[in-house]
Amino acid sequence: MKKNILFILIVAFIFTLNSCSSDTNNNPPMTGATVYVTVKDSQGAYQVNKSVYLYVDRNVADDITPESAKWNMATNAEGAAEFILDFSKLGITDSETPIFFAFFYTVDNQLLSVRSEGMTLTDLELKNIELIIPL
Repeated sequence: MKKNILFILIVAFIFTLNSCSSDTNNNPPMTGATVYVTVKDSQGAYQVNKSVYLYVDRNVADDITPESAKWNMATNAEGAAEFILDFSKLGITDSETPIFFAFFYTVDNQLLSVRSEGMTLTDLELKNIELIIPL
């Protein structure tokens, strides 16, 4: 009787381990990436202390405003905004989630933007982007 109970417990334990192993994911979750966005005018002058905006899961051709951005950062003395992206906070769950960056400027009281190409990022990727204002 004791042997039967021990045998049943061992078999149940093995089934429990096997059922748990299929639940594990061999791909660790994506954590983040770093993107440097440099903004210059058409003469090459850096745009210092200006906001660069990040858009997640949007099409580059969409109508956008600064308020519709997911995040923004100011450019430094070299005209670069450093985005250290935490994918979980931005809702980026896989490398297929599209993002792009934009810089807004005004001409004759009209708000215009220059945008990066649409892109996806891989985990821990480091990317440099340059936005040129056509003025």
